[in-house]
Formats: sequence, structure tokens, C-alpha cells
Amino acid sequence: AVHLALARQVQTPDFGESFSAINTDLQLTSTDQVFGSDLGFEDATLFEVAVTHKLDDGLTGSVTGYHRRVVATPRAMFTNEYDAATKATQDIAVIRNLDGGTTDGAEFRLTGHAGLVSGSVAYAYQLTSYTSPGLGFAPSEGDRPHSFTANATVSFPRGWRRGTSAGKVLEATSATVLARYASGARDYTCAVTTFVAPAA
Repeated sequence: AVHLALARQVQTPDFGESFSAINTDLQLTSTDQVFGSDLGFEDATLFEVAVTHKLDDGLTGSVTGYHRRVVATPRAMFTNEYDAATKATQDIAVIRNLDGGTTDGAEFRLTGHAGLVSGSVAYAYQLTSYTSPGLGFAPSEGDRPHSFTANATVSFPRGWRRGTSAGKVLEATSATVLARYASGARDYTCAVTTFVAPAA
């Protein structure tokens, strides 16, 4: 079986970002303050192709590839604005719609079942490139090149071992175990030149 999908994802921006610091006077704060702006819709496109093949009774394999392009996403950036109080221009951090870059990935999955047990194992690879990362945004944020996942479920059907104590307790129940490993640092440090908002 071959699966093809093309999607466009559009959503309204976060009002908290649009109205950030709306009642803040630049003369009462610092240039580290991030100001909101008139943001447009967040916009992304996604293309996906997948092939699924039955390898054996109870065993199915699939390969999926995808390309996601973030056309517009809100990020803080320095912009040169005129300050009426100082009668000069200065760099101010403002949230704008920026190009969010692309993510390309592939996933390989095996799904099977035997008796009461069913489950799957998968490996995924993704490569993310950021065109306009914005201030306070590490280039490696959200980048997980390698990911391994596995799950197993034991399901006991209704009437399983009817008349036994185990049957009374376990029939029509199931239990699932999940495991996931993803490469890439979850936390990261900011470079000295990276913009960091001051603590409240």
C-alpha cells in the first residue's frame, strides 16, 4: 500500500505574543524587553509519502518519508526603531513572523502480533535547518536526529480462561509498555551573544 499526503497547516498567532509588553514604556524598561507586533497567521506545509508491506502473517513493515516547511512562525528579532524620547534610533526586540526553516525525516517501522501480544518498533531520522532562528532560540532546539520507539500491548479478550481466578481478574483488560529514546540535548546553553529576557 502506498500513501501520499500533502497538507497545509495554518493557525492564528498567540495573542500573548501579539500584545506582549503592550502597556510597557521603553523608557521604563530595557532593550531586553520583547515587544509584540501585528502578527500574521502561522503557516506550514507538509508532504509525506509512505509504503506499507505485509512481510508475514502478523508482521507488517512500513517506510515513511516527509518534508515540512515552516513558512511563517513568530520569533523575536532586533529591529531598528525611532525612539521619540531620545530622538534617535535604537535596536528593539520585536516579535515578527519569520521563516521557520525545514524538517526532513524518514521513519522505519515494524508492527506485529502473536497471540495476546501486539506491538511495534520504529527508528526515525530527522534533519532540521533553521533559516531565521530568532533571538533566544538555539539552532539545536527541537532537533532530534535519531529516535527509537517501541511499544508492546497484552490484551486479554472477554471470556479469557472463563471460570478461573485469572480469567475473572484479567478478561477484557490490557496493559501497554512504551519506550522511547531520542538523541539531541533536551536542555542547552545560550551563547554569550544570544538575547536572553531578564528575569521578572
